[in-house]
Amino acid sequence: MTKFGLRDSVLTLTLIPTVIIGLLLGGYFTINRYIELDEILYQQGVTIIEPLAIAVEQPLIKRDKALLTRLVSHTHNKHSPAIQSIAIFDENNELVIFSKYQSEFKEIVKSNANSMDGIQVQNSEHYLTFSTAIINHSRQDMIWNHHSYQASLGTVVIMLNKQQAIIGQQRALLVSGVVILLALILATVLAFRLTRMFIQPLNKLVLATDKLIEGKVDTGLDQKMFGEFELLRAGLNTISETMVMQRDEMQKHIDQATSDYRETLEQYETQNIQLSIAKKDAQDANRVKSDFLAKMSHELRTPLNGVIGFTRQLYKTPLNKHQKDYLDTIELSANSLMTIISDILDFSKLEAGAMELESMQFQLRDNINEVLTLLAPSAHEKQLELSIFIHPQVPDNLTGDPTRFKQILINLLSNAIKFTEKGSIKVDVGYRLLDEERASILVSVTDTGVGIPMDKQDALFTPFGQADSSITRKFGGTGLGLIITKHIVEAMNGRITLNSAPGNGTCFTFNAVFRTPSNSITSDLPTQSLINKRILYLEPHEHTHQATLSLLHEWQTRVTACMDEESFLNENQQRLQLRYLYYWPYRHNRRYAATEELCKSSAPCH
Repeated sequence: MTKFGLRDSVLTLTLIPTVIIGLLLGGYFTINRYIELDEILYQQGVTIIEPLAIAVEQPLIKRDKALLTRLVSHTHNKHSPAIQSIAIFDENNELVIFSKYQSEFKEIVKSNANSMDGIQVQNSEHYLTFSTAIINHSRQDMIWNHHSYQASLGTVVIMLNKQQAIIGQQRALLVSGVVILLALILATVLAFRLTRMFIQPLNKLVLATDKLIEGKVDTGLDQKMFGEFELLRAGLNTISETMVMQRDEMQKHIDQATSDYRETLEQYETQNIQLSIAKKDAQDANRVKSDFLAKMSHELRTPLNGVIGFTRQLYKTPLNKHQKDYLDTIELSANSLMTIISDILDFSKLEAGAMELESMQFQLRDNINEVLTLLAPSAHEKQLELSIFIHPQVPDNLTGDPTRFKQILINLLSNAIKFTEKGSIKVDVGYRLLDEERASILVSVTDTGVGIPMDKQDALFTPFGQADSSITRKFGGTGLGLIITKHIVEAMNGRITLNSAPGNGTCFTFNAVFRTPSNSITSDLPTQSLINKRILYLEPHEHTHQATLSLLHEWQTRVTACMDEESFLNENQQRLQLRYLYYWPYRHNRRYAATEELCKSSAPCH
């Protein structure tokens, strides 16, 4: 869209209204003049023909042609050049006399023959023709006879020339055009002068504004201006003076700030030198501490391994009850001390940034099975249900650090067993991302322990942090397990989260990213013989039930799953008739009566 400048706007707002008003007024007066000239011509024709029709009545009755000629000539000459011609016709529409012959006379008379309707007017391109009947008013014997009174003696026809009226109309149109043109010229001159009056001071003000924007203080507005432009000029000069003052003041502040900045830089340089020295001393001290911890941990682990090894050897010798209790205490204390030393060594590696992850191919399910095999006795001693579910689509062959992955699981499961007095511990293994190159394994460990308050949860992931100070006295530990676990998870490009509430247990969830190897290690179980085999399965614990059921379906067996003993017995009697029975005679000091009954009655038990 085109934007008009001030000059264009002034010219437009000045000329357009002038042209419109001039055209309206000129058109109005021209049209009025046209109508007025037509009315004058009409009135002139009526004024001429009416007296003439009365005047020729007696000469026409007396058949006095000379008198008619004088009347017609006198009327023509008196109103010349308006009259083009005058003609008189008798009652038979025969031409009696005329001032100037016109061929249109006979047609006019025929069209108005015997017309008693007054004056008839016909308008043509060049003439305005008037015709009226000559009435006989002097017959005394027929004075009361209306029809005789209205008898026509003939017709008077006058043709008026429209040339003068047309010239007058053209003159009016010409005058109107000249007036409009003069008004337009005058408006143009005034618009240019008015534009010049505004544009010149505005250009100076704009130039001064540009100078102020560029930082120049000399505006060049020394001459006074008229009206509001003078206010603008004074305002710009005031701004220029203010800018000068502010620039001087700002320069003073800059000089002062520069001086203060130099002093501050000198202080910072001094502090940086001191900090560099302190940092170097701290790094040296940290390195000495790390070396000390590493050496001490190795020095301590060697005799501890000897204590643990000889303790296990003593278990193989004949021992009485008290000696066995002493050995249990020695082994438990040595293992606890070994765990503490390992945690301190790992934490020192984390602080020094020396912990590196290995990259080797391993089998995920075997790795998890080793952890569960290690910790299952601890859970069994506390009569806890330890169950695991691995999603069938989770890949088994991965490339990463299996040792650190096992360390994460051991830390989380050990804490779950430690802080759970009754109930169960569930391990769920799934995936968050799975493609040809990477696999993000998602693991959650859920227990039914005491739970952790919301305000104490953040402290668990800090060095030597515990949810309660009494935990160390009651359960032991250094408070380094979770912070080490958090660092290992983050090193595996994962994240660990906690969801817990007092009395509702705790759920730790973490994910770890591994690479998918191009070559897989195949160690499939010999499950071919189980395909389409019918299995009656009893397991009351829901998580273990679903996990085992998923595994049996994966092996393509035909499973009938039962959640209680009654349904188990009913299924066996109605449909299956077991040939073999595999069972655990004890489950947390509770014997399954159904399995005992089946073992006694029918199927061989294993």
